[in-house]
Amino acid sequence: MVQERGEGELVNSSAVTTPAELSLSGIWRTPLPHQAGEPLTRMLCRTFTAISRRFVARIEGPLEALLPEQDPCILVLNHNQRLESILVPTLILFYRGGKPLHFFADWNLFLIPGLALLYRRSRSIVVTRKSAKPRFLNVLKPLFQQSGTAFDRAVHLLRAGASVGVFPEGKMNRDPHSLMRGRSGAARLALGTGVAIQPLGITFPWHGGGPIPDGARMKLTIGRRFRLPEPSDAAHPTVAEVRHGHRMIMEQLSALSGKKWPPRDVRKEEPCR
Repeated sequence: MVQERGEGELVNSSAVTTPAELSLSGIWRTPLPHQAGEPLTRMLCRTFTAISRRFVARIEGPLEALLPEQDPCILVLNHNQRLESILVPTLILFYRGGKPLHFFADWNLFLIPGLALLYRRSRSIVVTRKSAKPRFLNVLKPLFQQSGTAFDRAVHLLRAGASVGVFPEGKMNRDPHSLMRGRSGAARLALGTGVAIQPLGITFPWHGGGPIPDGARMKLTIGRRFRLPEPSDAAHPTVAEVRHGHRMIMEQLSALSGKKWPPRDVRKEEPCR
């Protein structure tokens, strides 16, 4: 369990962690040494961590696996509702003492004041593939486009010893029973860099059924870290190697999220990209 010690210092173990056990005063006292000199970022991180006490009911598994001492890794998560793409990365940022775990983030999130600052300061990997809603905001997209592809930036971070976070389903999936086929980017990252996969499943045991709504209370389950089989050529893994790696990742997420995978039509898997 994560407990407070001294002036907000966190003690970590492999037991169940309940974010609600973090008092509001403890959240504001806990040091965020990796955000030194960034008072606004610290304030936003603590604010969203405080909000997460309402929506993240518990964390099961070894929280230590997410700490900076265990970098690098490729964190993979299933994606079910809007809030988790904000609260889960922020909660992880808080437990990591403010050291970023670089999540892929849709550029549309950078259009929201406050969130934009938090995502920018946590050095998220901006993805500009999707269109804006409403569409007239697409005129702003060039402001968020960065040199190189998002994939190349992730490779650079991993090779530098940082960790990245990926929602391999590729988009929000409110189905409480099945995972989407997903995209193979996490598998390609792991095969190309040799970095281990750290799975984390998100479940909603207090949800009564039907599509998962925004605001549903969630449980996070941290799985066992693993590596994909070494490819024949890390620079150019074969289609079969990528698909096998993707399958390994999605099967682990299936076990942790309680959702079935693969979908019924396995012949229409996402292309390797």
